[in-house]
Amino acid sequence: TIWIGEFNYENEKLYYFNLSKVSDEDIKQLKFELKKEIALRKEAEFQKEFFTSVLENIPSDLAVFDPEHRYLFVNKHGIKNPEIRDFMFGKTDYDYCKLRNLDTKMADDRRAVFNQIVESKKSLEWEDNYVLPNGDSQTVFRKMSPSYDENGKLSYVIGYGIDVTPIKKAEIQAKQSQEQVQKVISQLRLLESFL
Repeated sequence: TIWIGEFNYENEKLYYFNLSKVSDEDIKQLKFELKKEIALRKEAEFQKEFFTSVLENIPSDLAVFDPEHRYLFVNKHGIKNPEIRDFMFGKTDYDYCKLRNLDTKMADDRRAVFNQIVESKKSLEWEDNYVLPNGDSQTVFRKMSPSYDENGKLSYVIGYGIDVTPIKKAEIQAKQSQEQVQKVISQLRLLESFL
């Protein structure tokens, strides 16, 4: 006979056995089941590591929030300092502002966007404009999207941002160049009228 029991320990299913007078067929089946369980665990671990690596290395800010707007995940582009990134799990933008001794306007603005997303059940896009410590300006395109379970209950909100400062600078330069061209054309027309 074979007696097999199971229990959960830290969300891991563990087996314990009391083997006595076990047939060869029972042992083969037990080995098969154990190998299958081990393979499933290895595959799950591989997938977890793979997708965590993918999310960490997406070249933009990426964060996932719970329905109360607390951080569940933020990648290394969203918060570069690993200690602060780890601290932010379960925390809010207000906690971040307090930690970094920042004005809470950013947290207020993000909370307003989050609340609007939850109320409308639709994604929102916007641009954040910052003045960096060196005096340069930075523009980040942001988008937040809600995700719902099969019952229509909010599961989480995904937020991402990408630095569009180079695009904004190019737009400004193009506009300035166009204005210069228009000035030259106006001056040429004026000169032509005198000839």
